[in-house]
Amino acid sequence: MTAIVAVRKGNKAVIASDSLTTFGGLHVSQENYSSIKIRKIGNSYVAMSGYSIYKNILDEYLKDRKAVKLSNKKEIYRFILKFWKELKDNYAFVNNQSGKKSQPFADLNSMFMVLNKNGIFTISGNMTVTKFNQYYAIGSGSDYCLGALHALYDTKLSARAIAKKAVDAGITFDPWCGGKIRIKEL
Repeated sequence: MTAIVAVRKGNKAVIASDSLTTFGGLHVSQENYSSIKIRKIGNSYVAMSGYSIYKNILDEYLKDRKAVKLSNKKEIYRFILKFWKELKDNYAFVNNQSGKKSQPFADLNSMFMVLNKNGIFTISGNMTVTKFNQYYAIGSGSDYCLGALHALYDTKLSARAIAKKAVDAGITFDPWCGGKIRIKEL
């Protein structure tokens, strides 16, 4: 579970996350293990909430690729479609469909966030790519983070300060979020 936010304000853009790792109901001590939820891919920062195995799979998927382009919705969508094909073809445990009659599309059971100079993008569980201009949040603490982002965005606070306070709200109110706040800035 997690709290991940991205904020663009003025000429600054930041992405921030908590660092707590959980295995079911078990919270892992920060001294023993701290999760890195934000990674640099090309000219973008990418973060994810959901199954931790995606970190391993994404590392494996990216290791032989020279340049990954994630500059806009079209490039991000193409990337996630290729990634999904790799998942289906090479990982027997990946379900092809969501298993819900009301949801005919594949289900990643995770969300991704991409931050770059062109905007904030999310990839939903059904692989929809959405662009946000000012801010957004994903993860189990996202409702709390979004409330904080909405309340703080039009203040004099910097993008970095807003992101930090938003993740702190997620950590404060969501029992599955915690640890140190990690921030990356463009």
